Amino acid sequence: MYERSIERPDCHVTETSDRLSPMAVQRELVEHFARLELALNDHQKKGTPKGDPTYSRIYTQLARDLAPLGIARDGIPEAAKSCGRLGTFERLEQHMKKPVA
Repeated sequence: MYERSIERPDCHVTETSDRLSPMAVQRELVEHFARLELALNDHQKKGTPKGDPTYSRIYTQLARDLAPLGIARDGIPEAAKSCGRLGTFERLEQHMKKPVA
């Protein structure tokens, strides 16, 4: 399915498949970050504390979900920014950090 990986200078997303156009990849990104927002809201309602391992697991799952789209862990912030969800990603990062007493 993912036959090639070409970095495009005009796009922050790497084209990873003959089947996925840049627009399709962008739609996938929007969907992943929307689900991330819902997961964060759910854990906030449940009272999951900052620094809980749950947030690291969410991050790991996000990285695994984005990998087939050609987005490495270090590219997640840029991918979030490209679809208008940088705040959502930064929220996850904040929740991953243990609060300082």
